[in-house]
Amino acid sequence: MARYGDVGPYSICNVRICTFEENRREATLRSHNPMYGKTHSAEARAKISRNHANVSKKNNPMWGKKRNVSTETRQKLSLSSIGNKYALGYRHTKEAKAKIATTSKKMWERRKEEMKS
Repeated sequence: MARYGDVGPYSICNVRICTFEENRREATLRSHNPMYGKTHSAEARAKISRNHANVSKKNNPMWGKKRNVSTETRQKLSLSSIGNKYALGYRHTKEAKAKIATTSKKMWERRKEEMKS
């Protein structure tokens, strides 16, 4: 569901049914861009030019530099990326495990019945 032009209230006369793709396409139209149909002044272009100095490749202060990482730091990084990082030290109680098991069994029984019919 989308509003015409994506403006105004969500009312019966201002809403239409469309796919996600259609809504996304409409939202990215050029006419929705605040600079659409406008141009920067010469002063604004000069200011942009000054603030966006050429820092690509060799003008970039980090160009060609390698980050010096000690072997100790490398080993710490390597060890930190090994193993399970989620729910460490957490254990389900016996009651919780039983509840999970019964609901899981019910779900699979329901699915089997649905497949038969």
